Amino acid sequence: QAAVSIPVVRAYVDRLAAGEIAPAIKVADGIIVEGNHRYVAGRLFGLEPAQTPGVLPRFKAGLPNVRWESMFLDPMDWGNLYPS
Repeated sequence: QAAVSIPVVRAYVDRLAAGEIAPAIKVADGIIVEGNHRYVAGRLFGLEPAQTPGVLPRFKAGLPNVRWESMFLDPMDWGNLYPS
């Protein structure tokens, strides 16, 4: 994923600070396939989420990995929080 939403990351950090535990992120061959916002929030908070095996979508196969320093921090709120 080439971008994350700053407001979504902030909301995840707030939930971690309130004592919630984020659902596991899905990882395939070292690539996050679901849970980029949870991962970033966990890194910022100092508590990375658990990982579970995922499947790399066919449309992403062969695409270059996005390095963290190249990730776009979008100020728009994407509003995709995990359920309570």
